[in-house]
Amino acid sequence: MSLVEASKQNLTISHNFPQDYKIYVFSTWYANGKPSQKKLHDMLEEPEPISGKFPQPSTLKTWIDNEFVAQAIFLDEKVALELENRLTSEKIEMLARHAIIGEGMQKTALGWLEENPDLGNARTAITMLVEGLKIERESKGTSQIAEKFSKLRDDQLIDKLKELVMDASEIITIEPVQIVDV
Repeated sequence: MSLVEASKQNLTISHNFPQDYKIYVFSTWYANGKPSQKKLHDMLEEPEPISGKFPQPSTLKTWIDNEFVAQAIFLDEKVALELENRLTSEKIEMLARHAIIGEGMQKTALGWLEENPDLGNARTAITMLVEGLKIERESKGTSQIAEKFSKLRDDQLIDKLKELVMDASEIITIEPVQIVDV
């Protein structure tokens, strides 16, 4: 029988455990997916340092029910909020990159149209120009709005972004180019 197993058998009902040891037990419980008191009891590798004792499963159940669950809910909410903030930031960065790509597509298409006004295969350049304008308009507007509304829930954010992108669409004028098929 190992020292840990022997210590676990030497349990007392009335032993008061210091807060530092309870923090160790909570950390073990939380990091291992919040197991039942029996599984947690088996996971504990260190006895309470002063007495050398492990808490009984019934003591662990009391701790879990009266303290650990509430503390875990608090931590889970903080984790969810942090994850939401990171995802919102990543989405804003992605949309900003899309706007830059859209601008680049426009420049490429306009450059091609300016350099090749008489060529018949301008359809690809015009399509690229239109798509570039669309991507830039949607991404720029969306990223700026998303930054302002980053505190909203995802469903609220998506609804607001849809409204604002549709309402704020720019009118873009392009000189007509005559396409001549060769």
